[in-house]
Amino acid sequence: MSVDQTNRRPTDTDAQMRLRDAVMMDLSRVTDLNTAELSRLTIRDVNLDAGCLQVHGSTGTRAIMLGPVTRTRLRQYIRYFRPEIGPCKDDDALFISVIDGEPMTPTHIRKTIEHHNRQKGRQHAPNP
Repeated sequence: MSVDQTNRRPTDTDAQMRLRDAVMMDLSRVTDLNTAELSRLTIRDVNLDAGCLQVHGSTGTRAIMLGPVTRTRLRQYIRYFRPEIGPCKDDDALFISVIDGEPMTPTHIRKTIEHHNRQKGRQHAPNP
């Protein structure tokens, strides 16, 4: 998905999943976040103005800077799609299932990333 594509607002569930998955893929690949860290991210952890995430890992909290493409996708996901698929308060999970609105588990995130990697012929495996 290009930056131009993320500037539009698709309205169907497939588009919501594609954008959510693109954000997860970017964060996994570019920032090297593991699936457990991705599953723990909340809306509050995202600071789009500063272009960073607060990541809560087993060794503490750290700030991760976001690149412009990831930042653009994440902004669109939070503004347009995330509220349509579930509550969007500060403490709510960033990544939720489009089907039931429940937070995505590390296993669900890992399988989603692996699925997209297989489709694109990539070798990058998500960190558990």
